[in-house]
Amino acid sequence: MNRLKEFKDLSLAELDVAYTDTRKELFNLVNEWQRTKKLEKPHQLRTKRKEIAQLLTLKTEKQHEKPKAKETKPAGKEPTGKRPGAKKMAAKSAPRKSKV
Repeated sequence: MNRLKEFKDLSLAELDVAYTDTRKELFNLVNEWQRTKKLEKPHQLRTKRKEIAQLLTLKTEKQHEKPKAKETKPAGKEPTGKRPGAKKMAAKSAPRKSKV
């Protein structure tokens, strides 16, 4: 979890670099495992995959972050508490007479 705290402080460019480095490390681990059929630290495969997922998640969150600004109410109509299509919905939900 220490890595996650470190990742949160990084900028988008630094997250890209960390992502690329982690992907290379995972690639090397997988190649070593395929060549020799054993690893000194097999748990690193899972750890690297998790780090990659965390990096991508943080990167997406930072990309979609909105700058903090004062929220102002838009000028125009005041909310009435009713949905715009409420009348249409009520008319459609009335019981229908059967054609006999």
